[in-house]
Amino acid sequence: MSNKNNSSKPDYLVIENDRVNRDKSLANYASMVDAYIASHEAERSLISACISHLFDENLGANISQSAIASMTVGLLARHNPNFNNPQLFGVLSKKVLEVLKSEIEEGIYASKKGPGLGTFRVRDHKPKV
Repeated sequence: MSNKNNSSKPDYLVIENDRVNRDKSLANYASMVDAYIASHEAERSLISACISHLFDENLGANISQSAIASMTVGLLARHNPNFNNPQLFGVLSKKVLEVLKSEIEEGIYASKKGPGLGTFRVRDHKPKV
């Protein structure tokens, strides 16, 4: 069965002589997955670095998560002008909070609820004796 209109075929699919070249298609797919993973990890690394920079600039501070998200999106926009788009604010804020939650689970940050509390970087706070 031949699909002459290849516009609906996946990008990774290689068709030669009206047949799918399995090996080349799998190699293309693997390459696309690798590129996605690299992009996602780079994005996560940039977000993590921006959150850390925020706490470097505000040593010892307890900051609300909404403020962390907002200020981190601003820092992201400095690194990548494409992020300086109001339509992306919600998406980027959500990604910042996902990374922050992951780093809270890893013990890099901690969070306490209540007035004057918030999220803080653990290494900046000395345990009370």
